[in-house]
Amino acid sequence: MKVAIVYSEILIERPDIQDTIEEIAFVIEAIGKLGYEHNLFPVNLVNPLSGFENELEAFVNSIKTYKPAVIFNLIEEIDTSEHVYSLIMRSFKEIDIPYTGSSFGVIHNTTNKVVAKNILQKSNIPTPHWNVWSEGNTNLHINNLSKELFPEKPFQEKLFQEKLLWMVKPVWEDGSVGIGDFSVLPSNTLQTLTVGQTKRLFDGRPTFFEQYIDGREFNVSLLEHIDGYVEILPVSEIVFNDWPTDKPKIVDYKAKWESNSFEYANTPRVFDCTEPFIPVMKDIALTCWQVFNLNGYARVDMRVDSRGNMYVLEINTNPCIGYESGFIASCARAGYGTADIINRIINVALKRYF
Repeated sequence: MKVAIVYSEILIERPDIQDTIEEIAFVIEAIGKLGYEHNLFPVNLVNPLSGFENELEAFVNSIKTYKPAVIFNLIEEIDTSEHVYSLIMRSFKEIDIPYTGSSFGVIHNTTNKVVAKNILQKSNIPTPHWNVWSEGNTNLHINNLSKELFPEKPFQEKLFQEKLLWMVKPVWEDGSVGIGDFSVLPSNTLQTLTVGQTKRLFDGRPTFFEQYIDGREFNVSLLEHIDGYVEILPVSEIVFNDWPTDKPKIVDYKAKWESNSFEYANTPRVFDCTEPFIPVMKDIALTCWQVFNLNGYARVDMRVDSRGNMYVLEINTNPCIGYESGFIASCARAGYGTADIINRIINVALKRYF
């Protein structure tokens, strides 16, 4: 069987971008163990040229010429090229070749954090309270947030008495890109920020803000079987070891990608979580799978506060499958080898298509 590995062309020397190399290596190793053939098909989604239609046609023709049984989709960076990505995903359907993971619509709905937040909220799935900056207003008005947050007191009074913290995040980025200690702000500071200031802070990216949940962080990975059963893999927790009391407990860019940093060294992943709320957490993750119509494999990141309240932070469709990734760690914990994981993902794609 031939497998076409499609991925975002690696143009930037940044750890989260370079991680694609590890994902490709993982898939190639597994495909080799399965006795399958493969070929690589890079596509530039970061800075598509004005004549991208011609490039897309050449890209699609190269895949058609190769005649793969399935496309293994490792494309990322849809934030700067949403339209281009949609054209690529549509071309997969037009050339009649199955592809792994979720559809473009699903990827869009989970990668765009504001869209995802709206879906979570409408589906009554617990998620931190949030809002967006309005381009029409110079300053943020925190009291535009849902007043159901504080029904027992006037909104502003409760807000400042509680001294809530908020996280400012890019609307699009995955992998904690653009996230650091500077992202966590008190209410009074957040209220003074302008749209222009937040754009400068995040290199021009559109942003939103959500309530910072001081608590524990968990990852729930899910793997679809060929019969449609969705397996909830062992739940992992990101532990904040020897954490300064005045430092926000967040898995920021340093914690994920900068191996020589304090944050990276002191946020290990642990398993064997036996707390009584774990079954509820698994149910919430499965609900996310159903509500967002996920396929193949996914990871749901969640927080639990000191009162045991659970909050969905993000839904990751087609999560990273590099050797050190959280999803692969959960698969290994469940007893799956490299070839087992990739074979299941491919077989589910073939089954869904045919």
